[in-house]
Amino acid sequence: AAPTTPAAVPLALGQMLELIGDTKRAADEFRKAREADPADVAPARSLYELLRRGDDPAAAPLLEEFIRTGKPD
Repeated sequence: AAPTTPAAVPLALGQMLELIGDTKRAADEFRKAREADPADVAPARSLYELLRRGDDPAAAPLLEEFIRTGKPD
């Protein structure tokens, strides 16, 4: 089946990369997915979870944006 949103392909690739432990490339793909469809919350949520698990300080601004607006910027 064809992707349903512009973010679908980089999001899926990011998820696969995360599963095999390539977190740097997974984060890059999640960022691409966010850029492709800023209205889609799933890529930002995936990026936040990945960064949070790695204790990356970049996770904090994503969480703050979720709290403030209900979606990432």
